[in-house]
Amino acid sequence: MLYNTRQGQLIFENGQKELELDFTILPDTTPERDEAFTVRIYNASGKAVVNSQKQDLTVNILSNDDAHGRVGFASSSLTKVTMETRDDSTVTFEVIREYGSLGRVVAQWNVSGNFSDGDLSPLSGELVFEDGQTSQNLSITVHRDVVPEMREVAFVR
Repeated sequence: MLYNTRQGQLIFENGQKELELDFTILPDTTPERDEAFTVRIYNASGKAVVNSQKQDLTVNILSNDDAHGRVGFASSSLTKVTMETRDDSTVTFEVIREYGSLGRVVAQWNVSGNFSDGDLSPLSGELVFEDGQTSQNLSITVHRDVVPEMREVAFVR
């Protein structure tokens, strides 16, 4: 969050009970957590006094720039091709967290497609990204199979 720090004077005319203050909050593209700033009234002049229980105002600015990031597959993991072999094999996908990595994020995933029961495992799960973590691997086992089959396709979402 960016804002301009200002200091000034509030002048109440005779009989005036309220004044408005304007604050300019400047947009930025840096992912950040919620932020706040305080406005304080002090040093009243004349016969006025500052009410010590009402002299501070807190302005909260909620995170609005994907501070926790966006989760998806890395470009290198968008398409994977493997053959069934005599032994189990593993296909690994890289899952990335971009545009922010604040806080803990949990992403669920599942596998669907036209494969036979028992060909792949696991078929669902979740990835947990801890604060600051931007990459993880998701591995799926392709189980050995002695049954001749046509081409099978699996989708990981």
